[in-house]
Amino acid sequence: MEGRHLDRPIPSTERWLLECGATLGGFATVVAHQHGNRIADYDTVFAYFPPGVPLPSWPPDSGPTRVLVLAGDRLLPRYGPTVPLAQAYTDLFQLPGWPAARFVEVRSRGMVRDAAV
Repeated sequence: MEGRHLDRPIPSTERWLLECGATLGGFATVVAHQHGNRIADYDTVFAYFPPGVPLPSWPPDSGPTRVLVLAGDRLLPRYGPTVPLAQAYTDLFQLPGWPAARFVEVRSRGMVRDAAV
């Protein structure tokens, strides 16, 4: 896993990474599945790059937006622009801090509600 810092807002960073061939995980996946962010602001983007997809040319490290670059498997793009929710849950469970804990809590409630149906 490689970490970068960018001086651009989260939505702009996520769009740029998608254009570069990344599949987004973590917060972006939960936000996409909930059709918007009603949980908490976040400053970290998980970007999975499958084999054969070149990494983008990164600007110099600066700014508040952290990008965690991860190796994805070759089948990951079949899921679309974001990883499955189970992977997003795993991504967030590994992060320290209250935003990740809040996303995990909300996602956990959703999983329990979905299982009860």
